[in-house]
Amino acid sequence: MSLPGRRIVTVASGHATTARCTRPSTGPRTSLLPARVNLVMTQDTLFAKIVRREIPADIVYQDDLVTAFRDIHPQAPVHVLIVPNAVIPTAADVEAEHEAALGRMFTAARRIAEREGLGEGYRLIVNCKEHGHQEVYHLHMHLLGGRPLGPMLDHSFGKR
Repeated sequence: MSLPGRRIVTVASGHATTARCTRPSTGPRTSLLPARVNLVMTQDTLFAKIVRREIPADIVYQDDLVTAFRDIHPQAPVHVLIVPNAVIPTAADVEAEHEAALGRMFTAARRIAEREGLGEGYRLIVNCKEHGHQEVYHLHMHLLGGRPLGPMLDHSFGKR
């Protein structure tokens, strides 16, 4: 349901149109067609602008629920960010209504990993808030691979 005063942005064929809701709508928030992405935006983020193709990015995957693009500061030979098209600020803000997009993030990660030749394995990371070192407050998953990544955390922690 759309709420009055919330901005609705529709992206189709790379062109964005914006409208402001003036009355509640009971229609669906997200299109079922991959060629068209409907977003109910409560916040504007760098990643939302990439999803809407308002700023350039190397987009490697996009459908009605998620968008994936190459990180501009890669930490591995393959470093792709996968984001829900709707803005969810952090993992702590996830609700039941986000389950389809979150599941799609994982299936998109699998597809991208296959296309990128990551048959030997890869790592998926989601950072949450300040202590998790989240830098952009639009939930995103890092897909890293293309070389052995080593342990994620220091295994000596807690053995003192």
